Amino acid sequence: MSQAIASKPFKRLLLTGAGGRLGSVKPASKILLASILFASTAAVAQSVPDMWSPLSATSKQIRFTLPPMGWSSWNTFGRHVNEDLIKKTADAMVSSGLRDAGYIYIDIDDGWMKGREHDGTIKADPDKFPSGMKALADYVHSKGLKLGLYTTNYTVTCAGRKGGGLVGSLGHEFQDAAAMAAWGIDLLKFDNCDGSAESFYAMRAALDAIEKKSGKKIYLNLHYVTRPDAFPHTPDSWAATRLGDSARIARDISRKWETVEHLIDDARVLAPAYIQPGFVADMDSFEVGHAELSPDEARTHVSVWAVMSAPFMAGNDLTKMDRETQALLTNPEVIAIDQDPLGFGASEVGLRPGQQARTHMLAKPLASSGSRAVALVNQGDQAANLTVKFADLGLAEGLVLVRDVWTHKDLGRMKDSFSTELPPHGTMLVTVAGQEPALSGLVELSSVHWAHAAFNRIDTSPYTSNIAIDAAPPAAHTDVKAVPISTALTVNASLAVPVADRKMSIAGKSYARGFGILGAPTQIAYRLDRKCSEFTADIGADDTGNPAGAVNFEVWGDGRKLYDSGMMQPGDEAKRINVNVSQVAMLRLIVNGQNGGMLDDLIHRSGGQSAFDTADWAAPQLHCTKP
Repeated sequence: MSQAIASKPFKRLLLTGAGGRLGSVKPASKILLASILFASTAAVAQSVPDMWSPLSATSKQIRFTLPPMGWSSWNTFGRHVNEDLIKKTADAMVSSGLRDAGYIYIDIDDGWMKGREHDGTIKADPDKFPSGMKALADYVHSKGLKLGLYTTNYTVTCAGRKGGGLVGSLGHEFQDAAAMAAWGIDLLKFDNCDGSAESFYAMRAALDAIEKKSGKKIYLNLHYVTRPDAFPHTPDSWAATRLGDSARIARDISRKWETVEHLIDDARVLAPAYIQPGFVADMDSFEVGHAELSPDEARTHVSVWAVMSAPFMAGNDLTKMDRETQALLTNPEVIAIDQDPLGFGASEVGLRPGQQARTHMLAKPLASSGSRAVALVNQGDQAANLTVKFADLGLAEGLVLVRDVWTHKDLGRMKDSFSTELPPHGTMLVTVAGQEPALSGLVELSSVHWAHAAFNRIDTSPYTSNIAIDAAPPAAHTDVKAVPISTALTVNASLAVPVADRKMSIAGKSYARGFGILGAPTQIAYRLDRKCSEFTADIGADDTGNPAGAVNFEVWGDGRKLYDSGMMQPGDEAKRINVNVSQVAMLRLIVNGQNGGMLDDLIHRSGGQSAFDTADWAAPQLHCTKP
């Protein structure tokens, strides 16, 4: 173990429980649990990074490629869970058609545990789960489903603050992960209950050691990806994308429309930039079939979750589900949008003035070339008309087929735009199918429209993420609250057009063309359809960072990382990159924040999700085949 790790609480967190007895574990599970506990403890201790030391961008692994689908107990049952309820829910998931529609996880939230054995092994409440978790997992698995459990980064769970033996995993991360693996658990929800941020790192390392030793892969859902100043007990936002397979982005949902609306607003601003290969933003479980939502509100709820590629986790009582709720949850075209293999989170098109505007157009590319999913959302209390311009979706001129996925009806082939009237709190979810712009010869990326662009538009904390970027050259820095992702820029007190005379600068060298970014994370994507051979650019942290943050640049092609710059900060010489993209259909250019560097020295936090994380894709070009 490194000196840095030993000087932090990790030494206690990692080693607690490593030498205990196994008497509380069923005999069939002892061999696996013992093997994991004793053979891997040293490896785990060596593999967990210090909370404040750099975590390499290359450490990100793609463990799961699609957002999970299933059911979670909390929304309806809270801490009142038991073995009979879970078995009946598993039966209902099969009989209702949810399993066959793709819902496979049953997640038991808070309330399942009851203290620890004398050796530290966590216990399932014997009154609630008399057969034990291993037997319950076997039952769930026999139905073609998977089982999830909940724990926290504190000594008790969030509900356990009131007592009742609801213990958390702080100090027992490795031991609890090993016990859950032995039981056959497939998903772990790891909550923030004001414990230790370092506990998240310990749990990630424990799960990695289990997978390496036994091959058991457990999905890790974290809480939160959000501002580090507001939630100091969680990892920095950029780090969560490497630690977890998904993470919550906002407060808990409830039965009321106001909380659904709040999550939509948070998702619009925060989620798309964080949704990257191997990571999705969790907008919490569904409230449909359980909440005080009108039919229009329920459809909006599911539609926005779908375009954001969010986990589809039902939260209602499946044993009492009505046909309307069943239809909402099992619409195959809506599920296909959520589960699209590109995995983009929808960015805002034609951004309206102000962060809290009442109508929105949220769009993302789909796997099929020329296809987009678009949610036209009216959060207002009056009916509203919305028009989406196909050029704003990055499509070429020509006729575009529009399809309403809720009604399964083609609305016709249209030119230039599509308009619709939306009821209060209503959403229309459509797919559009057109043609991608032709790329030929030497292409200056700063002069063509992207297929997708996602920026962190938080503007409410000292770690504000301000983005200065536009489709038209020259892209340059300016102090803005947000930038419209649209060919028609909107200007008012909240939005501003980038100032053209402020050039990008890397280590004193100025650039007139490219993308100047104030605030990680960001991503920009282009549809190449295997028609280009090489991507080139000069990359580096811009000289304007003050104090200097740290970033890394990543180039991805179809879910494969093609290039990683490693950590860069202001003052570093620009790197000239040449990336082979000859077999790439969808190219992603991603900038993430990094621990380390001058900012880390000053505040002992990374600048991730921060205006300090300045980054330039200077002179970006594609070398494509000629027509």
